[in-house]
Amino acid sequence: VGSEMCIRDRGNMFQILSISSDIKYGVLDILRGIGIGIVNIIFSTIDTLYNVAQKINSLNFIKMLENIENSPFTKIFNAFFILSFVVLLLFSVWKISFRILDADNNEQPLFEIAKEIIKCGFLIFSIYLIFNTSISLGINLSNSIYNNFNTEQSTIGDKMKSAYLSINESCYMVKDGENVDKENVKDIKEYLDGYADTSKANTMEDFEKLIRNDTITASDVSDSGAFSYRCTIYKKGLWNDGQDYAFSYNFLFGIVIGIIFLFSVGFAVLMLGRRQLELAFLMTISPLVIATSVGRKEQRSALYQQLASLVLQAGAMMLLIGLTSIMFNAIQNSVEINSLDYFTKTVAQSILYLGCAMMLMTGSVSYTHLTLPTI
Repeated sequence: VGSEMCIRDRGNMFQILSISSDIKYGVLDILRGIGIGIVNIIFSTIDTLYNVAQKINSLNFIKMLENIENSPFTKIFNAFFILSFVVLLLFSVWKISFRILDADNNEQPLFEIAKEIIKCGFLIFSIYLIFNTSISLGINLSNSIYNNFNTEQSTIGDKMKSAYLSINESCYMVKDGENVDKENVKDIKEYLDGYADTSKANTMEDFEKLIRNDTITASDVSDSGAFSYRCTIYKKGLWNDGQDYAFSYNFLFGIVIGIIFLFSVGFAVLMLGRRQLELAFLMTISPLVIATSVGRKEQRSALYQQLASLVLQAGAMMLLIGLTSIMFNAIQNSVEINSLDYFTKTVAQSILYLGCAMMLMTGSVSYTHLTLPTI
């Protein structure tokens, strides 16, 4: 009788453990589902903004404004264009008269002044060609950089999001647990079939390597349903339910750093939109700037520098976003950083991530101070 009661009590205990385990995993499934949903939204929005940035950089505002019927920009530009020749004529008369009346002054020779007037007139005529060519070069540079960092298999958001994905070490093969490990590997491969190449994974630990080299991304795991897969663990004990989640995700870092980068990329998109307006403004006033630059090469040089700076920002911003995503993964997977104690590691990673975000937000400003040789 005593043995029967003992067996019955043990059966009741296992039943209670089973019920409590179902409740625990049911709650965790909901929380993990909400967490990964928030992470997906954040990094999908980053991808969307990155694509918006590329589309903005691909706009040729000159042709775009030309297609607008009765465009005010065209009327204003034409007015400035005509006015610039009037100003050039008056400026030339003043320069030549001053040179003749004040021959002792160390002014340029008349021949040099005449060359400057002809050069300025030619540059005014070439304003449309100069800006159109420069914008086209900026578009080609931007698209080239975008294609290098963004592929159909893995987007910027996927790479950044996957930095916080890892395999639960409790699922690794331990002593006498080879059968369990093979079972886990087989089940995860079935989940990821058609989503990622898992042919090189023979143990659970191999999946970690595939995550680190971007063969398996966080999107692959969440889209395939593998994120909710509970692996079988080989760990003896009365209170052990024998299973745990195979994939772990650092939601704290994923959400907080994701939001910071979302803000940074959004700021970058606004800066690129502003860049288009600055290009339109610069093109509008450039005929007058050139018309008053007779004998003052530094004035034209400043105009060219500003134009080059705005054009380079197109490619530079795409380059910064792409390099930031690479640094993001490098920081997360750094052996040196991961070997630190948890607190120091967390602080070090946070500082480096914030540094990447600040570089993304302020990087384009540095290009406004670009200096080129005097032309």
